Amino acid sequence: MLNGIVYCKSCGKTLSSGITTSKTPSYRYRCETDGCPMKNKGPRAKIITDYCIDYLDQYRFTTRNNYENYAAEVQEKKVERTKELNAMNASLDKQIQSKQKDYDNAKKIVSDPKNPLRKHYIKDLDGYIATLSELKKAYKLATSEKAKLKTAIPTYEKYLELFDNVASLLRRTSSITQMDKTLRKFFSNLTLEGEIIGPKKVNSRWQVVSCELKEPYATFIKTQDFERGRG
Repeated sequence: MLNGIVYCKSCGKTLSSGITTSKTPSYRYRCETDGCPMKNKGPRAKIITDYCIDYLDQYRFTTRNNYENYAAEVQEKKVERTKELNAMNASLDKQIQSKQKDYDNAKKIVSDPKNPLRKHYIKDLDGYIATLSELKKAYKLATSEKAKLKTAIPTYEKYLELFDNVASLLRRTSSITQMDKTLRKFFSNLTLEGEIIGPKKVNSRWQVVSCELKEPYATFIKTQDFERGRG
């Protein structure tokens, strides 16, 4: 989760992350930089996710400008993806036609008991059928995705419903994948500072000291184009 965008302030390098193998497994981050005073130390993921969620709860990108920018971004991606799917379907259609001819030819040869090539094509029929099935399945999936893209841009009301509650949704999710996907949409990097604590100096305390947002959200913050939430 968030691999490559969480940094240690002491050395400036990214923290690694993973689930611990202790009796009570948890998702943690760790500095692995030789020479860094925080090497082999790091925070629980909750330190980072709580910061991000609270941030999104405080700065809500729910203005009309926020929506229009989002809709324009979705429209651009929609056009690009539609072009990709059109090219994909064109290629698949050619492959289907070519493989169908191969199958029809093989079937014709196999159906003639006097054809000397019959025994060589019998074993090929199942392969042609399987390949045709896969090609047609891929064509159907691409066609279905194209149909869904027609309604890809949400209404302003739907946009508000999602973005006004994104923090609440993240607090409820237990999916690392969903947390990662959502937070990466907003954050480009997060920097954490750690300090050694305790008399034996084996423990550490961490906090997020800075973050950078992706565009257009970084500009929304700079121009004060957002709505205040709690906090």
